[in-house]
Amino acid sequence: MDRVLGWFLVACLFAGVSTWLALSLWFTRRRAQRAEGILDRILLESSIRTEMSSGSSERSLDAIANEVERIGEGQRFLTKTLLERSQDANVSARSSMRVVTPH
Repeated sequence: MDRVLGWFLVACLFAGVSTWLALSLWFTRRRAQRAEGILDRILLESSIRTEMSSGSSERSLDAIANEVERIGEGQRFLTKTLLERSQDANVSARSSMRVVTPH
C-alpha cells in the first residue's frame, strides 16, 4: 500500500509540475502575442503619421514655393514700374528744359 501511495504522489507531483509548465508557457505566449499586436499597431500608427507628415510637408513646401514665386513677381512688377517712371521723368525733364544756344 505504501508503494502505491508513493507512486500516486509521484504521479500527482509530475502532473502538477507539467500543468504548471504548460500554463506558464501558454501565458507567456499570450503575453508575447499581445506585445506583438501592440507593437504592430504602434508601427502602423507611426508609419501612418510619417506618411501624413510627409504629405503635409509636401503641401507646406508647395505653399512656400507659391508664395516665393508671388514675391518674385511683385518685385519684377515693381522694378518695371519704377524703371518706366524714371524713364518718363527723364524724358519730361529733358523736354521741359530750355537749351540756351549762343547767337
